[in-house]
Amino acid sequence: MPLLLTLAIIVVVLVVLILLYLTFVPIVASFRAAACLTVAELAWGLIGLRFRLEPGRGSRLDLLLLGLPIRLPQRAAPVAEAPGEAPAAEAPATSASEMIGRLLDLVGLVLRIRPDIQRLLVAVVRETRLRLRLGLVFGTGDAPTTGEAFGALMAVRGILSAQPWFSLNATPVFDGPVFDWDANGEARVRSPIRVMVPALRLFLRPEVRSLVRRTRS
Repeated sequence: MPLLLTLAIIVVVLVVLILLYLTFVPIVASFRAAACLTVAELAWGLIGLRFRLEPGRGSRLDLLLLGLPIRLPQRAAPVAEAPGEAPAAEAPATSASEMIGRLLDLVGLVLRIRPDIQRLLVAVVRETRLRLRLGLVFGTGDAPTTGEAFGALMAVRGILSAQPWFSLNATPVFDGPVFDWDANGEARVRSPIRVMVPALRLFLRPEVRSLVRRTRS
C-alpha cells in the first residue's frame, strides 16, 4: 500500500474518532459541598480536573487521567516588595464618559451578534442537563420557630417539586440550635459538538475577535 494512501487512511480514521468523541462523549461538571469540604470536578471522557477546598488545609488541583489523580504544581505566592522600593505606578482611572462609551459599544455589539448568541444559548439549553440537591439540618433552639421554618421550607419544596432537576431535603431539630448543610450537583453537556459549533461561529465573528484583542491589550 502506498505511503500516501496509508497516511490518508490514518488521517480519516483519526478525524472520524475525534468527531465521534465530540458527539457522544459528554462533558460533566459536578460538585459536592458541605460545611467542611468542597470538591468540584470537570470531566470529559478520559481526562478531567478536580478541585478540592478544605478549610484549614487550603486548596488542591488535580489532573484526572483515566480517573487517576495527578497533582498539579501550585503557583508560588507573590513576593512582597522590599520596604525601600517604590510602588508600581497605578494605571490611570477610567473616566465616566469612557465607561459609558464602552458600555454603549458593548450593547451595540450584542445587538449585532444577537442571532449567534441566541443559537448558542438554544444549543446550551437543549444539550445541558442539570441536577441539584440541597440538604439542611437545622434548629433554632425554639421548637415553635423551628416548626414554622420547617413548614416554610416544605412549602418551597412543594413549589419546586415540578422541577425534576432540583431536590430539597430538610430535617428539623427541636432540642437545640443546630445548622448543617450539604449539597451536590451536576451539569452534563450530552453532545459537546452541538455547543462547540455555534460557540466557534460566535467567536469567529470579527466584532468578537476585535473585542477579545482590545480586552487583552
